[in-house]
Amino acid sequence: MQADVYRHILEELKPGGIQLLVVSKSKSIAEIQQVYDLGQRDFGENYVQELEEKQAFLPKDIRWHFIGHLQTNKVKFIAPYIHMIQSVDSLKLLLEIDKQAEKNNRSIRCLLQVFSGILFFIPICRADIIIEPAHLFIIWKNSFENIIRVPVNKHTS
Repeated sequence: MQADVYRHILEELKPGGIQLLVVSKSKSIAEIQQVYDLGQRDFGENYVQELEEKQAFLPKDIRWHFIGHLQTNKVKFIAPYIHMIQSVDSLKLLLEIDKQAEKNNRSIRCLLQVFSGILFFIPICRADIIIEPAHLFIIWKNSFENIIRVPVNKHTS
């Protein structure tokens, strides 16, 4: 990334108080380091194996975000260092994040993905995704950051 382009993007975002998350998937360690050297600290990855490889070689003050679907059995690999897990889409995943955060004596920030709309238009409706928000706050000790609302298209086949 060119330094002047990066700085221009930051200037455009500044008035709105928007924080830039650089999606670094499929980028080399050298490319990520280049953007890091410009001052960027938040990077997003969507493959655990790639994230682990990059995290091992890059500066430890990078705030890694996991973006996209995360399998429950992969949480333990990123729990020691992940800054935020985005798109938490099931209670099972949420409970595993909580368990792994406790094992690592830390809090993991998350964004909870919920579907809105008429439920019978969802082709597959998993019961563990549909939870009452009040219960969520009782069972989960980690940092509940926000809810990602995913509108359901009523014409989905």
